[in-house]
Amino acid sequence: MIRRLAALSALSGLATAWLPEVNKKITATNGTNLFSSSNGKIRGVNLGSQFVFEPWIAEKAWSDMGCGGQKSEFDCVSSLGQVQANSAFASHWSSWITQDDIAEMVSYGLNTIRVPVGYWMREDLVYSDSEHFPQGGLQYLENLCGWASDAGLYIIIDLHGAPGAQTPQNPFTGQYAPTAGFYQDYQFERALKFLEWMATNIHQNDKFRNVGMLEVVNEPIQNADKVGSMRTSYYPSAFKRIRAAEQSLNIDKNNYLHIQMMDKLWGSGDPTESLTDTYYAAYDDHRYLKWASVDVSKDSYIRTSCSDELDSNTPTVVGEWSLSVPDDVQWNSDWSPDSNQDFYKKWFAAQVTAYEKQQGWVFWTWKAQLGDYRWSYQDAVAAGIIPTDLKSLADLKCNMAKTALLVLDIQHGIVERLDDANTYLARLVPVIKAARKSDIKVIYVKTAFREGYPDTHPRSDMGSRVRESQSFREGDTSVEIHPAVAPDANEPIITKRRVSAFTATDLDLVLRCLGTEHLVVAGLITSGAVLSTVRQAADLDYQLTVLEDLCMDRDQEVHDILMKKVLSRQARVVSSAECTEPGVFAAATNGSAASHHPVAEKLPAPEPPRAEVKPVRRIQELPPEEPLLDLYMLATPALFLELVSLYFRSIHNVAHTLFHEASFMRLLNEGRASLMHVHAMCALVARFSKNPVFNGVGPESRGKLYAGEAIRLFQERVNYPSLETIQGAVLLGHLVGGDGDAQAKQVYIGIARTHAEVLSLWAMPPNSTVVHREERRRTWLSIRVADPWTIIDMSVNSGTSLNNLNVLPEVDDVAFHTYDPELLREAPVPSSSRCDMWAQMAGTLDIYTRISVLLTRLSRGVITFDAYLGEVPLLKECLDGWVRGLPPTLAYSSANLVFFAKQGLGRNFLSMHIAYHHFRQMLFFPSLDARAGRNAASTGDGIAQCRKSANAISEIIDCFTKVDDCQLDYFLYGHVAIVSSCVYMQALMVSEELSELRTARQRLVANFEYLMGLKTHWPAVRQSIARLRDFQTTYQDTMCNPFTLDNWLARFVIEHTAILAERQTPGSQPSSIPRPSQYNSSDESGILGLTGSLKTESALLIPPSHAKVSDRESGKLSALLNDHSLTSEALVNNALNWLLE
Repeated sequence: MIRRLAALSALSGLATAWLPEVNKKITATNGTNLFSSSNGKIRGVNLGSQFVFEPWIAEKAWSDMGCGGQKSEFDCVSSLGQVQANSAFASHWSSWITQDDIAEMVSYGLNTIRVPVGYWMREDLVYSDSEHFPQGGLQYLENLCGWASDAGLYIIIDLHGAPGAQTPQNPFTGQYAPTAGFYQDYQFERALKFLEWMATNIHQNDKFRNVGMLEVVNEPIQNADKVGSMRTSYYPSAFKRIRAAEQSLNIDKNNYLHIQMMDKLWGSGDPTESLTDTYYAAYDDHRYLKWASVDVSKDSYIRTSCSDELDSNTPTVVGEWSLSVPDDVQWNSDWSPDSNQDFYKKWFAAQVTAYEKQQGWVFWTWKAQLGDYRWSYQDAVAAGIIPTDLKSLADLKCNMAKTALLVLDIQHGIVERLDDANTYLARLVPVIKAARKSDIKVIYVKTAFREGYPDTHPRSDMGSRVRESQSFREGDTSVEIHPAVAPDANEPIITKRRVSAFTATDLDLVLRCLGTEHLVVAGLITSGAVLSTVRQAADLDYQLTVLEDLCMDRDQEVHDILMKKVLSRQARVVSSAECTEPGVFAAATNGSAASHHPVAEKLPAPEPPRAEVKPVRRIQELPPEEPLLDLYMLATPALFLELVSLYFRSIHNVAHTLFHEASFMRLLNEGRASLMHVHAMCALVARFSKNPVFNGVGPESRGKLYAGEAIRLFQERVNYPSLETIQGAVLLGHLVGGDGDAQAKQVYIGIARTHAEVLSLWAMPPNSTVVHREERRRTWLSIRVADPWTIIDMSVNSGTSLNNLNVLPEVDDVAFHTYDPELLREAPVPSSSRCDMWAQMAGTLDIYTRISVLLTRLSRGVITFDAYLGEVPLLKECLDGWVRGLPPTLAYSSANLVFFAKQGLGRNFLSMHIAYHHFRQMLFFPSLDARAGRNAASTGDGIAQCRKSANAISEIIDCFTKVDDCQLDYFLYGHVAIVSSCVYMQALMVSEELSELRTARQRLVANFEYLMGLKTHWPAVRQSIARLRDFQTTYQDTMCNPFTLDNWLARFVIEHTAILAERQTPGSQPSSIPRPSQYNSSDESGILGLTGSLKTESALLIPPSHAKVSDRESGKLSALLNDHSLTSEALVNNALNWLLE
């Protein structure tokens, strides 16, 4: 978490509302007023890991509590269980900070403690079924504040861990939450209740008598745009609610608590923008150079801290800071705490000096188990880094003489040629002022020539031009520094006769006499004086910073190229916006101070803001890179709501049935939905989203961050079976299946099945709600549906059947999908009006398994073809009996489809019927084998039945493209369309009936259009399409019958995501290993190479690569269909090539 140092604007009327006034004197035990003129600055320590444990601070204590390996208090309590966790934390609370620690703090001259707490200290705010935090902390907080009050310490209580987590993936929130769920009204209300309760306790309990400040939330997200609701809603409400609580207790205004917020330097916006009353308002800022864009040198650290000034009218406390340095150097010899004690003493003094220009400071933290005094005040005193008497702290003179601002050619004769000189000067003036206020020397350079131009050479183009124009002569107005940036009396002016400021001048001498090591360059012109001066300064070993928007050129493109490609290699190129505030000039030109203490992700420092750069034209453009996404950008409540809604429209009730939508959406809006589920849902459907946040990002890449977070959350909980983990495993199984990873899918579905069996998911717990019971039934059914598909996809034995645990939904599908939870009933419905599609689909599972096993046995030679034909009538009757048994409301018809589409269940209705026809085409698929001709009657009927089912599938595909909200965009149906396409390919190869050929051509092309849309979203579909090419290649390369039902073809028909090895046929060369490149759609040369010998002129009809099937592309595919000069084989080849591009 990084932020730039910037000066805080003065907030009028706040300065006097800071320190306790006459009626709220806080005195030490010796009677000394804590805030007397001699002791008037906050000098304190944080009590880190006392009530919000951050494992990095004290790993041994964390492990001793039984929490080793857990990331946060939430995770530890979840792991240990509530009773054991309460005991472990109680032991920690009583021993981490003791009364002896308080006495030691006082002896070192400290006068303040800051106590981080979590909202869970008010235990009635915690949802015991989904939130896991230790209980019983309040009494230990009371004892601690009592000791501190007795010792005369001022106390700040800080809401460090907010409901829902104010920052993602940070143990300081008490929970390692993947997203920041705090920023919504529901969570704000929980935090406000905590603040009211805490304020009341402080005023009513004498042990809290020295608590003078209550911080409303620690370290919100450092993005003002994302936390606007915090400033407009939460901050004003916090003030009102705390003041209302104090007024209800008749507290005198002089005894009000100071209400503290992170100031706008933090990066979360101006906290006062919506406040109507700022009486006793205070502000917090955290300054950690460890995570800042500061040059990693001791000089830079000292210089940055010395120049770190805040506006003195603002009542700000630096509530966190330390002596730690970046991880990658902290144990180097140049930075190690043992061999660099003198530096750390000076740096401590520099920071104290800076922070006491305001109201003071609170060091992070008092104690730690790191063996590193840079994070522990107690250890730093013991090491002699911090004096036991802070009054003896040396007043560090922050000398900024080593940096100079070089202002090039800002003179009348050059400035007047600018298109908008006033705007340019308006940017330059604040930078010069800031440099002066930071004690940085400003040095001016101008171009001027002697009378008669004796200092210009005949060979010099510049000399020729000035001689001809008689310009830039000494004494002329054109060579005078522009009055808007006029030099002070003591600021040097260097006169140059050449382009570079160093050539034939005494600039280098002046700089070295001043002790300058670092030059900040601004001026005109980029391709002239700036370029030449910077390159020569680099040769002279100066450190360099160039202010990009304070350098200009006649040609903007030249300016941009020089800044990006040339000057950036020799200097740090930054915007002037970083250097316009008093006191931060050096920090901006050397880097910037930063924020909080260690977090697990160790976020890298962002690049400094840059002026907009025009794109540079290239002779050959590179392919555009996808924009980088981050979880902060994607994990917003609005985007979650959009994507979860899309999940329920497009995936749920098609791939599985797990959730009651209305209940889940209510939990989502309240911030209580399982984040594992939310991220998995988003990972599944981000590929379909049209949200602008995904612009430029390929459909397959959009869900990767969501998927990674969902998997991480699942792995944290995988050892604790629950309905949540089971549903999460099913979601992840379908996710990785869509990515074409059959093995991973089997793992997740297997875990879901195991967890379900451990919990006896089919058994309903007493006193559970209708929603909970029905979600258990439907989740179990979703496992039963996924289990055979997954096992068959891996070519393994099915193991124990789940059909003997035939627990079906008891709530009608329409009611479950559309009703609020209060209206759901587990009541029997007359058979004629049932809408129980998922229960009906369960009736086909055993049939599907039997067909798959039968196909496998035939392909392996276990049974003969005649034996296979003997089994077909029975299985056909099972399938047809199933469809006859459907209630009239579920029979396939346009009227029923329209009805279910209006209920949002059109996809479910179609998926039920397309599965039935797919099982039939599987059953009759072996009849397409030419060898079957020896039993002509049976095979003829089988071919007809197979084509009938393939036609039905194509009709359904055509149907859902014409009815709103019925599109089957799930990858599984790509496999169904692939098998159906094989049936049409067989018709094109062997049929002589024109009507059959016409129908086959039309249906094949329609299938391919559907597959083209699916393949852009699902890698598994691309794998299936590549297998289809292998299937066709068998016929082309060997002239063998591709419909010979060998093991490869059987797996092709029944396994929807498995990667198959190269098919072996008579005449083909065996291969010992699979050819995975065949299933990688990016390997265009490999795919097209298979069909190179079959390309004809009509191949020109093949369009280029597609993101979707546009009207233009569809037209070209239609051209294939209508080109009657193409043979059937050529049609298939060209259509496949189009599909595989």
